Amino acid sequence: MSPELQFFMITDTHAAARPTVGVSNADIAIAVQNMRKIAPAALLIHGGDYTTMSEADVFAEQLQIYAAAGFPAYQCTLGNHDVRGRKNGQAERPDAQGWLNDWKIDWRPETDRLTDVRFVPWRETTRIFQDFQTEVNGGAQLYGQIAVDGFRILRLCTERPLKDQCWLSSEQLTWLDQSLAAIRQESTRPIVVISHQALTGTHSRSEEYGGFGEQDSQVKEILGRYSEIVFLSGHIHNGLGVAKVLQAPFGLLVDVPSYTTPDVGLPMAGICILATLTPTMLRIEPYFIGTEQSPDARLLKEYQTVLAI
Repeated sequence: MSPELQFFMITDTHAAARPTVGVSNADIAIAVQNMRKIAPAALLIHGGDYTTMSEADVFAEQLQIYAAAGFPAYQCTLGNHDVRGRKNGQAERPDAQGWLNDWKIDWRPETDRLTDVRFVPWRETTRIFQDFQTEVNGGAQLYGQIAVDGFRILRLCTERPLKDQCWLSSEQLTWLDQSLAAIRQESTRPIVVISHQALTGTHSRSEEYGGFGEQDSQVKEILGRYSEIVFLSGHIHNGLGVAKVLQAPFGLLVDVPSYTTPDVGLPMAGICILATLTPTMLRIEPYFIGTEQSPDARLLKEYQTVLAI
């Protein structure tokens, strides 16, 4: 029997403490219950943007919903909304230092410091995230990998609190390259890599808000040295019908629809994917996974996809 990895991926949940519209953690709790019923053996991947306004209490509560659900394994990353904080002002354009009120547009190492008081949300979120990683995966690093049934799942993670893009250190880029090389020496199975941001110039709307970030070309260069990679991302809020799986020189690029109402495509909140990965095939089954208002899950058969690796 061919080895198989099965996982749910949910992304861009954008929960708020008291949403007048949109998602709360009560919706997430229902979605998680449905996932556990549909595929009890599937692990869970979260692609980031748990929150909209970097609300630390909402973020921590949502992480504990996932931890308490009993998934066999869990892999996750941070999104820009988790780390950037609130805008806190009326400015419409960045100033000369790259600030849009309390949002940082780009990282300037000669002047920017993570100790800046405007980065308090970053410090709170990363502390909670690292504590959670220690609890479920045994290590506090922002980026990292897990092994499940002979498959490896790597997470890229931003190391700076930017408004839209991610920012990866040279250490993280070296880790990515060395990790892929080491895995390939011992296994030919597909490797899963998750990122909040899509690589620039790939999926529809992947260039918006500056695209992936400053290290986009370096990540592409590293991935291009390998093959059979499945690169999963969210961030751009494409709905079903617009979110696609694309072929790349190194493998497959998967645009995962947002759980919150997408900007384009099928205008339906409450979506995640159930993926089945083997050495030769990736099957994606999109589900309406439930909300507090509509708690019953259902498979969206017309959007199922099967691709060769």
